[in-house]
Amino acid sequence: MSFTAIITADAKSFEQAIERAQKQIDGLEKSVGRNLDSISEKFTDIGKKMTVVSAGIIAGLGVEELRREREEALKKINKDKQEE
Repeated sequence: MSFTAIITADAKSFEQAIERAQKQIDGLEKSVGRNLDSISEKFTDIGKKMTVVSAGIIAGLGVEELRREREEALKKINKDKQEE
């Protein structure tokens, strides 16, 4: 016994469907790329702001330490003068 089958396909419709799918994928890729760029810019802005704040805090701590050291030095000078 033998069996013979003939399969026909509409290749044009299939090709058009593949092209539409590829265009959708390309659009999605562009959209995702734009969103990632936007997120990247936001992280960069946050990093810049954190750097400024951190530098301000460190500078403030440095100024406070200098003030304390100055006060201690002045106390020592005054104490030395009183002992004379």
